[in-house]
Amino acid sequence: MANAKRHLGSRLPEDAVELAGMRAADLKIPVGDYVAGLIRADAEGLRRRAMSSAERFLADHQELFDEAEDSGTSTGKGIRAA
Repeated sequence: MANAKRHLGSRLPEDAVELAGMRAADLKIPVGDYVAGLIRADAEGLRRRAMSSAERFLADHQELFDEAEDSGTSTGKGIRAA
């Protein structure tokens, strides 16, 4: 089902349409495939940045998480700090 395609109607500035058409032609792919690739790349970039931020947060606060685990205040009901 990954190859299923749907029509998306949108209004874009004429210069963006022309640039997309020229770039798609350079790559020898349909404009829709080019635009879909841009969307995927953007979404993956957002995911990568979010994961990186989460990793930094956990690393920056690991000592606090460790203290919370070691304090014995947990109920032991399956919730653990990082």
